[in-house]
Amino acid sequence: ASDVYKRQPEEVIEEGNELRSSLLAVYDQVHKLEDETGRQICELFYKLPTRRELPYYYTIISRPMDLFTIHKRLTGKKGVYKHRQEFVADMELMFDNAETFNVEGSEIFNDSLTLRETFQAEMAKLGTSQGSPPKKRVLFESQLEQGNDAQDHVTSQTLEPQAMDFDVEEPMPPAS
Repeated sequence: ASDVYKRQPEEVIEEGNELRSSLLAVYDQVHKLEDETGRQICELFYKLPTRRELPYYYTIISRPMDLFTIHKRLTGKKGVYKHRQEFVADMELMFDNAETFNVEGSEIFNDSLTLRETFQAEMAKLGTSQGSPPKKRVLFESQLEQGNDAQDHVTSQTLEPQAMDFDVEEPMPPAS
């Protein structure tokens, strides 16, 4: 018989509480981070704008995530995290979304980089692997081989997360 079957329910609950408290500690470090002026850096990450407030966001970002949703899962108010990697995936998704939607160099883009750095440092203190695996994006062969007159062929290229830069060619429409 395996040790898993011999465990008492209280032991399983205790492990869940330990996970929850360690992840809440990481969340708290990210949440309370301030810049040199005392501004809470995560302010714009706490609650996403509604589809009515910023419909354009939802055409670009297919899986929105914010700190409010993450906190609900940490506190058991919505689909509790059962594994550390679920928490890491949600945090990384939130950072990726901010860095995809916002212009590189903008305040929110830079805030995302700062929050991500703090998050990864806090996760490292827990002795865990942090960060998401390399991402793939679709590129056309002509993008890979500049000046090639051959017909475009779709391919994929593995990229590290920090290589996920997007140039914004058109200004974002104003929020209504």
